[in-house]
Amino acid sequence: MNIPIPFLTTSIETDLMLVLLLTPLWWVTGFSIFAYHLAVLWIVIKFLLLTIRQHRSILFPAAGNWFFLFLISYLISIAINAPLRPSQRIFASLNNWAVLMMGYLVFLLVCNCEAEAFFRRFLKTCRLLCIVTGVIGVGILILWLRGYKQIQIPTLLGRAMPSLMTYPYFFGLLNITGTMPDWLSGNDPLPRLTPYSLAPTSTGGLMLMILPLTYAYYAGERKKFFERILVLLLGLTILVFSFSRSAIYGFVSAIILAFAIERSLSVLLGLSCLFGGLVASGFFARFMEWVFNLRKSSTVGRFQIYQEAVKILFEENPFMGLGVKLRESFTFMAVGTHGGFYLEIMFTAGIIGLLFFVMFHFLVLGNWFMQRRAFPDPPRKRLWKYLGISLIAVHTWLLTDTIVAFPLIAYCYFLLCASVFLLKRLEAD
Repeated sequence: MNIPIPFLTTSIETDLMLVLLLTPLWWVTGFSIFAYHLAVLWIVIKFLLLTIRQHRSILFPAAGNWFFLFLISYLISIAINAPLRPSQRIFASLNNWAVLMMGYLVFLLVCNCEAEAFFRRFLKTCRLLCIVTGVIGVGILILWLRGYKQIQIPTLLGRAMPSLMTYPYFFGLLNITGTMPDWLSGNDPLPRLTPYSLAPTSTGGLMLMILPLTYAYYAGERKKFFERILVLLLGLTILVFSFSRSAIYGFVSAIILAFAIERSLSVLLGLSCLFGGLVASGFFARFMEWVFNLRKSSTVGRFQIYQEAVKILFEENPFMGLGVKLRESFTFMAVGTHGGFYLEIMFTAGIIGLLFFVMFHFLVLGNWFMQRRAFPDPPRKRLWKYLGISLIAVHTWLLTDTIVAFPLIAYCYFLLCASVFLLKRLEAD
């Protein structure tokens, strides 16, 4: 009996899922600073060798071409600005570019996978990661209640190479933390969960991507009713205790929008009219005022940074951008971590880079929308719907957050985006 050896004798679909499933291991060891990059590079080499041996062609979806143009424009912007910016900022931008390049390779790999095998493994992996993350999160909350509120332990790599901890990017990946305090609008601190990173907003972003697909797994498993309820409660607990407003709002709005699109365009039109009525009545304005007053200092700080970022961009190089995220004259870190990926792209790669990236997004979401009538059978229809919930939710979340702060988030994001194009291949089966 042949025993499969991970990353050597396993399939490309299995390799991609192993990288995601081993997220807790990358976290505690600190290997997350390079594990995703090296694993993807190895899978690409393995894929190319397999393709040559089998005389197969490689698929390049049009959306990927737009993203590749974005990568080129971003790299040109870095090169143009290299003599003008501090070397540490250039290194940080090159690191962000490398994360995005890794994502592009993941996108191409998934688009060339065998559809049935990929989705079968993807749904199982999301379920397992949701369970593990839920157990870790609940354990951390129990420790918080028992008084352990400042957990911060260096990873194995952090202990071995403490000099890396002086850099903000590595510091966030080489420390094991559980929570950070959050006061929202009250006086008593609440625990914000931070497994796999120092950023609770990234925790929310991760759950946005894996939770709907976890539900898609259980949607076809009627015998696992109680297990489904328990696992989904675990996942929702992590999402809620991330206290990421954009993640929670994005999750709810994505569910409503995806179900409306599934039913008919008339339902979507009705929801649009309802939203218009709420805006006209003033209810929406009062609701948004309440939202902004939650964690008010954070909200005000973000808008100040948005204004300053746009001002600097148009004063220097609006078309190609500044190539880096600045820290000198004001704290620009919030734009890189909480301030919105679209604004971050425009600031670093300019209007040209932003246009390429928006085209990529447009084609991803457009392809998902155009498939709404492609699957008459319930199982594949459910897969289409829950994949759409993940996509809509994460694209909403990106209005205030980023995919480049942590490799895990970029890895999951491009798995999702490529899944849309692989989903089309199920039509022929």
